[in-house]
Amino acid sequence: LTAIMAQQEQQTGIVGKEVILSCKATNSQKDGTCTWKYKYKEHSSTIIRFFNVQVLKGKAPMTHRSEMNSNSKTLKVSDLSLDDAGIYTCECNSHVVTISLHVFKCFEEEHLEIIYTTAGNTVNLSWHLNSRKIKWKKGFTGKLNWEPQGNTAIHELLNFSVTTHQELHKTKKSNHIWFEIPESNTGSTIEVKIPKVQLNHSGQYKCQLEINSRRTESMRALVVMQVSANPAGPLSRGGKMTLLCQVSGPLPSNAHLLWERVNGTQMEMKKSKQHEAKVEVNVSAPGLWNCHLVEDNNRKISLNYTVEEAHVWNSYAVIGVIIGASVLVIGLACVCIITETGKKDGTSKTILAGKEDMSVSTPDV
Repeated sequence: LTAIMAQQEQQTGIVGKEVILSCKATNSQKDGTCTWKYKYKEHSSTIIRFFNVQVLKGKAPMTHRSEMNSNSKTLKVSDLSLDDAGIYTCECNSHVVTISLHVFKCFEEEHLEIIYTTAGNTVNLSWHLNSRKIKWKKGFTGKLNWEPQGNTAIHELLNFSVTTHQELHKTKKSNHIWFEIPESNTGSTIEVKIPKVQLNHSGQYKCQLEINSRRTESMRALVVMQVSANPAGPLSRGGKMTLLCQVSGPLPSNAHLLWERVNGTQMEMKKSKQHEAKVEVNVSAPGLWNCHLVEDNNRKISLNYTVEEAHVWNSYAVIGVIIGASVLVIGLACVCIITETGKKDGTSKTILAGKEDMSVSTPDV
Protein backbone atom coordinates (compact mmCIF):
# COMPACT_ATOMS: atom_id res chain seq x y z
CA LEU A 1 0.00 0.00 0.00
CA THR A 2 1.17 3.52 -0.80
CA ALA A 3 0.80 6.17 1.87
CA ILE A 4 -1.00 9.28 0.66
CA MET A 5 0.35 12.62 1.86
CA ALA A 6 -2.47 15.20 1.88
CA GLN A 7 -2.20 18.94 2.48
CA GLN A 8 -5.01 21.47 2.78
CA GLU A 9 -4.34 25.13 2.09
CA GLN A 10 -6.20 28.30 1.11
CA GLN A 11 -5.24 31.11 -1.21
CA THR A 12 -6.66 34.33 -2.61
CA GLY A 13 -6.80 35.75 -6.12
CA ILE A 14 -7.92 39.01 -7.70
CA VAL A 15 -10.27 39.35 -10.66
CA GLY A 16 -8.34 40.04 -13.86
CA LYS A 17 -5.01 38.99 -12.35
CA GLU A 18 -3.20 35.66 -12.31
CA VAL A 19 -2.66 33.23 -9.46
CA ILE A 20 -0.04 30.51 -9.01
CA LEU A 21 -1.05 27.43 -7.05
CA SER A 22 1.77 25.31 -5.66
CA CYS A 23 1.71 21.52 -5.68
CA LYS A 24 4.91 21.27 -3.61
CA ALA A 25 5.94 18.08 -5.36
CA THR A 26 9.26 16.49 -4.38
CA ASN A 27 12.17 16.14 -6.78
CA SER A 28 11.55 12.42 -7.14
CA GLN A 29 8.14 13.19 -8.58
CA LYS A 30 9.31 15.48 -11.38
CA ASP A 31 8.79 12.86 -14.06
CA GLY A 32 5.73 11.30 -12.49
CA THR A 33 2.08 11.79 -13.33
CA CYS A 34 0.54 14.97 -11.95
CA THR A 35 -3.05 16.11 -12.35
CA TRP A 36 -4.72 19.37 -11.39
CA LYS A 37 -8.48 19.17 -10.79
CA TYR A 38 -11.13 21.79 -10.08
CA LYS A 39 -14.18 21.18 -7.90
CA TYR A 40 -17.18 23.40 -7.29
CA LYS A 41 -20.02 22.05 -5.18
CA GLU A 42 -20.16 18.35 -6.11
CA HIS A 43 -18.89 18.65 -9.67
CA SER A 44 -15.21 17.89 -10.35
CA SER A 45 -13.32 18.26 -13.64
CA THR A 46 -9.72 18.00 -14.81
CA ILE A 47 -7.85 21.19 -15.60
CA ILE A 48 -4.54 19.85 -16.84
CA ARG A 49 -2.44 16.67 -16.57
CA PHE A 50 1.28 16.01 -16.90
CA PHE A 51 1.92 12.45 -18.14
CA ASN A 52 5.04 10.98 -19.78
CA VAL A 53 6.52 14.43 -20.43
CA GLN A 54 3.29 15.46 -22.12
CA VAL A 55 0.80 18.10 -21.02
CA LEU A 56 -2.83 17.13 -21.57
CA LYS A 57 -5.65 19.66 -21.30
CA GLY A 58 -8.89 18.87 -19.50
CA LYS A 59 -12.40 20.36 -19.70
CA ALA A 60 -12.54 22.57 -16.61
CA PRO A 61 -13.87 26.14 -17.17
CA MET A 62 -10.43 27.73 -16.70
CA THR A 63 -8.43 25.16 -18.71
CA HIS A 64 -7.79 27.53 -21.63
CA ARG A 65 -6.30 30.05 -19.17
CA SER A 66 -4.17 27.55 -17.25
CA GLU A 67 -0.55 26.41 -17.52
CA MET A 68 1.40 23.79 -15.58
CA ASN A 69 5.12 24.09 -14.91
CA SER A 70 6.65 20.75 -15.92
CA ASN A 71 9.32 20.99 -13.22
CA SER A 72 7.58 22.39 -10.15
CA LYS A 73 4.07 21.23 -11.17
CA THR A 74 2.67 24.61 -10.13
CA LEU A 75 -0.54 25.72 -11.83
CA LYS A 76 -0.90 29.26 -13.17
CA VAL A 77 -4.42 30.52 -13.87
CA SER A 78 -4.57 33.83 -15.77
CA ASP A 79 -7.30 36.47 -16.06
CA LEU A 80 -9.16 35.27 -12.98
CA SER A 81 -12.92 35.63 -12.69
CA LEU A 82 -15.18 35.30 -9.67
CA ASP A 83 -16.34 31.94 -11.05
CA ASP A 84 -12.81 30.55 -10.74
CA ALA A 85 -13.20 30.33 -6.97
CA GLY A 86 -13.41 26.76 -5.74
CA ILE A 87 -11.37 23.75 -4.64
CA TYR A 88 -8.19 22.96 -6.61
CA THR A 89 -6.51 19.60 -6.09
CA CYS A 90 -3.04 18.55 -7.23
CA GLU A 91 -2.38 14.82 -7.35
CA CYS A 92 1.24 13.79 -7.93
CA ASN A 93 1.55 10.05 -7.35
CA SER A 94 1.03 9.74 -3.59
CA HIS A 95 1.22 13.48 -2.95
CA VAL A 96 -2.11 15.35 -2.76
CA VAL A 97 -2.55 19.09 -2.16
CA THR A 98 -5.99 20.68 -1.80
CA ILE A 99 -6.27 24.46 -2.11
CA SER A 100 -9.37 26.56 -1.42
CA LEU A 101 -9.15 29.51 -3.80
CA HIS A 102 -11.12 32.66 -2.92
CA VAL A 103 -11.35 35.24 -5.71
CA PHE A 104 -12.09 38.88 -4.96
CA LYS A 105 -12.97 41.82 -7.13
CA CYS A 106 -10.56 44.61 -6.26
CA PHE A 107 -9.93 47.99 -7.84
CA GLU A 108 -6.74 49.79 -8.67
CA GLU A 109 -6.69 53.45 -7.62
CA GLU A 110 -7.02 54.71 -11.20
CA HIS A 111 -10.10 52.49 -11.63
CA LEU A 112 -11.59 53.35 -8.26
CA GLU A 113 -15.29 52.57 -7.99
CA ILE A 114 -17.19 55.78 -7.23
CA ILE A 115 -20.63 55.70 -5.62
CA TYR A 116 -22.72 58.85 -6.08
CA THR A 117 -25.67 59.74 -3.86
CA THR A 118 -27.63 62.75 -2.59
CA ALA A 119 -27.80 64.09 0.96
CA GLY A 120 -30.54 62.46 3.02
CA ASN A 121 -30.51 59.15 1.15
CA THR A 122 -29.67 55.75 2.64
CA VAL A 123 -26.44 54.20 1.34
CA ASN A 124 -25.38 50.55 1.54
CA LEU A 125 -21.74 49.67 0.87
CA SER A 126 -21.13 45.93 0.55
CA TRP A 127 -18.34 43.51 -0.33
CA HIS A 128 -19.16 39.90 -1.23
CA LEU A 129 -16.24 37.87 0.06
CA ASN A 130 -17.40 34.37 -0.75
CA SER A 131 -19.94 34.40 -3.57
CA ARG A 132 -19.06 30.79 -4.47
CA LYS A 133 -19.58 29.66 -0.86
CA ILE A 134 -16.19 28.00 -0.52
CA LYS A 135 -15.56 26.67 3.00
CA TRP A 136 -13.77 29.20 5.19
CA LYS A 137 -10.60 28.19 6.97
CA LYS A 138 -9.08 29.74 10.07
CA GLY A 139 -6.44 32.37 9.43
CA PHE A 140 -8.58 34.55 7.19
CA THR A 141 -8.82 38.10 8.63
CA GLY A 142 -9.80 41.54 7.42
CA LYS A 143 -11.07 45.00 8.30
CA LEU A 144 -13.02 47.91 6.87
CA ASN A 145 -11.44 51.37 7.08
CA TRP A 146 -12.89 54.80 6.33
CA GLU A 147 -10.78 57.76 5.26
CA PRO A 148 -12.91 60.96 5.31
CA GLN A 149 -12.75 63.26 2.31
CA GLY A 150 -10.02 65.86 2.76
CA ASN A 151 -8.74 64.21 5.94
CA THR A 152 -5.72 61.95 6.34
CA ALA A 153 -7.11 60.30 9.48
CA ILE A 154 -8.12 56.66 9.03
CA HIS A 155 -10.98 55.18 11.07
CA GLU A 156 -11.39 51.43 11.49
CA LEU A 157 -15.13 50.79 11.28
CA LEU A 158 -15.09 47.03 11.79
CA ASN A 159 -12.92 43.93 11.56
CA PHE A 160 -13.71 40.32 10.78
CA SER A 161 -12.14 36.89 11.01
CA VAL A 162 -12.97 33.23 10.50
CA THR A 163 -13.83 31.29 13.64
CA THR A 164 -13.01 27.68 14.46
CA HIS A 165 -16.54 26.84 13.26
CA GLN A 166 -15.66 28.17 9.78
CA GLU A 167 -17.93 31.19 10.19
CA LEU A 168 -17.20 34.84 9.43
CA HIS A 169 -17.32 36.87 12.65
CA LYS A 170 -17.68 40.68 12.48
CA THR A 171 -16.90 43.19 15.24
CA LYS A 172 -17.77 46.89 15.18
CA LYS A 173 -14.70 48.91 16.16
CA SER A 174 -15.79 52.53 15.72
CA ASN A 175 -18.04 54.50 18.08
CA HIS A 176 -19.54 56.50 15.20
CA ILE A 177 -23.32 56.25 15.52
CA TRP A 178 -24.15 57.31 11.96
CA PHE A 179 -23.45 53.92 10.40
CA GLU A 180 -24.90 50.47 11.01
CA ILE A 181 -23.78 46.89 10.35
CA PRO A 182 -26.80 45.01 8.96
CA GLU A 183 -27.23 41.33 9.67
CA SER A 184 -26.22 39.43 6.54
CA ASN A 185 -28.17 36.36 5.45
CA THR A 186 -25.24 34.88 3.54
CA GLY A 187 -22.68 35.24 6.32
CA SER A 188 -20.01 36.12 3.75
CA THR A 189 -20.84 39.76 3.06
CA ILE A 190 -19.24 42.80 4.66
CA GLU A 191 -21.79 45.61 4.63
CA VAL A 192 -22.11 49.12 6.05
CA LYS A 193 -25.41 51.01 6.07
CA ILE A 194 -25.50 54.82 6.32
CA PRO A 195 -29.03 56.19 6.92
CA LYS A 196 -29.57 59.84 5.90
CA VAL A 197 -26.09 60.28 4.50
CA GLN A 198 -24.46 63.73 4.80
CA LEU A 199 -21.51 65.47 3.14
CA ASN A 200 -19.20 64.63 6.04
CA HIS A 201 -19.82 60.89 5.53
CA SER A 202 -18.04 60.96 2.19
CA GLY A 203 -14.57 59.63 1.55
CA GLN A 204 -12.90 56.32 0.76
CA TYR A 205 -14.08 53.03 2.24
CA LYS A 206 -11.44 50.32 2.01
CA CYS A 207 -12.05 46.62 2.66
CA GLN A 208 -8.77 44.81 3.41
CA LEU A 209 -8.38 41.04 3.42
CA GLU A 210 -5.40 39.06 4.64
CA ILE A 211 -4.63 35.37 4.41
CA ASN A 212 -1.30 33.56 4.58
CA SER A 213 0.46 36.94 4.93
CA ARG A 214 -0.98 38.05 1.59
CA ARG A 215 -3.14 41.17 1.57
CA THR A 216 -5.72 42.29 -0.97
CA GLU A 217 -8.07 45.24 -0.80
CA SER A 218 -11.11 46.76 -2.48
CA MET A 219 -11.72 50.49 -2.25
CA ARG A 220 -14.81 52.56 -2.99
CA ALA A 221 -15.28 56.31 -2.90
CA LEU A 222 -18.54 57.80 -1.65
CA VAL A 223 -19.47 61.17 -3.19
CA VAL A 224 -22.46 63.07 -1.74
CA MET A 225 -24.37 65.92 -3.45
CA GLN A 226 -26.52 68.63 -1.87
CA VAL A 227 -28.19 71.88 -3.01
CA SER A 228 -28.97 75.08 -1.12
CA ALA A 229 -30.04 78.70 -1.69
CA ASN A 230 -28.74 82.07 -0.48
CA PRO A 231 -30.80 83.73 0.83
CA ALA A 232 -33.07 80.85 1.77
CA GLY A 233 -36.84 81.17 1.48
CA PRO A 234 -39.06 82.84 -1.12
CA LEU A 235 -37.72 85.19 -3.78
CA SER A 236 -38.81 88.78 -3.19
CA ARG A 237 -40.16 90.83 -6.10
CA GLY A 238 -37.20 92.25 -8.02
CA GLY A 239 -34.75 90.36 -5.81
CA LYS A 240 -32.03 87.82 -6.60
CA MET A 241 -31.02 84.45 -5.20
CA THR A 242 -27.92 82.25 -5.59
CA LEU A 243 -28.41 78.50 -5.91
CA LEU A 244 -25.45 76.35 -4.85
CA CYS A 245 -24.91 72.76 -5.93
CA GLN A 246 -21.93 70.97 -4.43
CA VAL A 247 -20.43 67.53 -3.98
CA SER A 248 -18.20 66.31 -1.19
CA GLY A 249 -14.98 66.01 -3.16
CA PRO A 250 -13.15 66.84 -6.39
CA LEU A 251 -14.66 65.30 -9.50
CA PRO A 252 -12.70 63.26 -12.06
CA SER A 253 -11.88 64.89 -15.39
CA ASN A 254 -14.78 63.14 -17.12
CA ALA A 255 -17.43 64.48 -14.69
CA HIS A 256 -19.02 67.87 -14.01
CA LEU A 257 -21.99 69.56 -12.29
CA LEU A 258 -24.76 71.23 -14.28
CA TRP A 259 -27.53 73.61 -13.18
CA GLU A 260 -30.50 73.92 -15.53
CA ARG A 261 -33.94 75.47 -15.26
CA VAL A 262 -36.85 73.18 -16.14
CA ASN A 263 -38.36 74.38 -19.45
CA GLY A 264 -35.64 77.01 -19.51
CA THR A 265 -33.24 78.14 -22.22
CA GLN A 266 -29.64 77.24 -23.00
CA MET A 267 -28.58 80.57 -21.53
CA GLU A 268 -29.95 79.55 -18.13
CA MET A 269 -27.63 76.53 -17.84
CA LYS A 270 -24.50 76.73 -15.69
CA LYS A 271 -21.71 74.13 -15.82
CA SER A 272 -18.91 73.64 -13.30
CA LYS A 273 -15.27 73.96 -14.29
CA GLN A 274 -13.07 70.87 -14.57
CA HIS A 275 -12.32 69.17 -11.22
CA GLU A 276 -14.45 71.76 -9.34
CA ALA A 277 -16.77 70.37 -6.68
CA LYS A 278 -19.43 73.10 -6.81
CA VAL A 279 -21.34 75.35 -9.18
CA GLU A 280 -23.48 78.44 -8.52
CA VAL A 281 -26.24 80.05 -10.55
CA ASN A 282 -27.90 83.45 -9.99
CA VAL A 283 -31.70 83.40 -10.10
CA SER A 284 -34.04 86.38 -10.49
CA ALA A 285 -37.29 84.60 -11.38
CA PRO A 286 -39.30 81.78 -9.79
CA GLY A 287 -39.18 78.28 -11.22
CA LEU A 288 -37.91 74.72 -10.82
CA TRP A 289 -34.15 74.14 -11.09
CA ASN A 290 -32.29 70.84 -11.40
CA CYS A 291 -28.66 70.13 -10.63
CA HIS A 292 -27.13 67.10 -12.35
CA LEU A 293 -23.87 65.28 -11.80
CA VAL A 294 -22.80 64.20 -15.28
CA GLU A 295 -20.12 61.60 -15.99
CA ASP A 296 -19.20 60.72 -19.59
CA ASN A 297 -22.42 62.44 -20.73
CA ASN A 298 -24.47 60.21 -18.41
CA ARG A 299 -26.45 61.75 -15.55
CA LYS A 300 -25.49 59.90 -12.38
CA ILE A 301 -27.61 61.75 -9.81
CA SER A 302 -29.86 64.84 -9.74
CA LEU A 303 -31.37 67.17 -7.15
CA ASN A 304 -34.01 69.86 -7.68
CA TYR A 305 -34.75 73.17 -5.98
CA THR A 306 -37.99 75.14 -6.36
CA VAL A 307 -37.73 78.93 -6.25
CA GLU A 308 -41.04 80.48 -5.11
CA GLU A 309 -42.21 84.07 -5.32
CA ALA A 310 -42.53 85.95 -2.04
CA HIS A 311 -46.12 87.10 -2.68
CA VAL A 312 -47.20 83.49 -3.19
CA TRP A 313 -45.64 82.55 0.10
CA ASN A 314 -47.12 85.66 1.79
CA SER A 315 -50.61 84.92 0.45
CA TYR A 316 -50.45 81.52 2.10
CA ALA A 317 -49.47 83.24 5.34
CA VAL A 318 -52.32 85.78 5.03
CA ILE A 319 -54.86 83.04 4.35
CA GLY A 320 -53.58 81.20 7.38
CA VAL A 321 -53.91 84.31 9.56
CA ILE A 322 -57.46 84.99 8.29
CA ILE A 323 -58.55 81.43 8.96
CA GLY A 324 -56.97 81.54 12.41
CA ALA A 325 -58.64 84.87 13.22
CA SER A 326 -62.03 83.59 12.02
CA VAL A 327 -61.78 80.55 14.25
CA LEU A 328 -60.83 82.80 17.17
CA VAL A 329 -63.80 85.15 16.58
CA ILE A 330 -66.24 82.24 16.35
CA GLY A 331 -64.80 80.80 19.54
CA LEU A 332 -65.16 84.09 21.41
CA ALA A 333 -68.73 84.50 20.16
CA CYS A 334 -69.62 81.05 21.46
CA VAL A 335 -68.12 81.88 24.84
CA CYS A 336 -70.11 85.14 25.03
CA ILE A 337 -73.38 83.40 24.16
CA ILE A 338 -72.80 80.72 26.76
CA THR A 339 -71.91 83.33 29.39
CA GLU A 340 -74.95 85.49 28.58
CA THR A 341 -77.24 82.48 28.72
CA GLY A 342 -75.81 81.57 32.10
CA LYS A 343 -76.47 85.07 33.43
CA LYS A 344 -80.12 85.03 32.25
CA ASP A 345 -80.72 81.67 33.88
CA GLY A 346 -79.28 82.99 37.13
CA THR A 347 -81.52 86.11 37.05
CA SER A 348 -84.66 84.07 36.39
CA LYS A 349 -83.89 81.78 39.27
CA THR A 350 -83.43 84.81 41.58
CA ILE A 351 -86.80 86.35 40.60
CA LEU A 352 -88.61 83.07 41.14
CA ALA A 353 -87.00 82.66 44.52
CA GLY A 354 -88.07 86.20 45.46
CA LYS A 355 -91.64 85.49 44.50
CA GLU A 356 -91.66 82.37 46.62
CA ASP A 357 -90.35 84.34 49.60
CA MET A 358 -92.97 87.02 49.14
CA SER A 359 -95.82 84.52 49.05
CA VAL A 360 -94.63 82.90 52.23
CA SER A 361 -94.20 86.12 54.21
CA THR A 362 -97.64 87.64 53.37
CA PRO A 363 -100.06 87.28 56.37
CA ASP A 364 -103.65 86.12 56.00
CA VAL A 365 -106.30 88.89 56.08
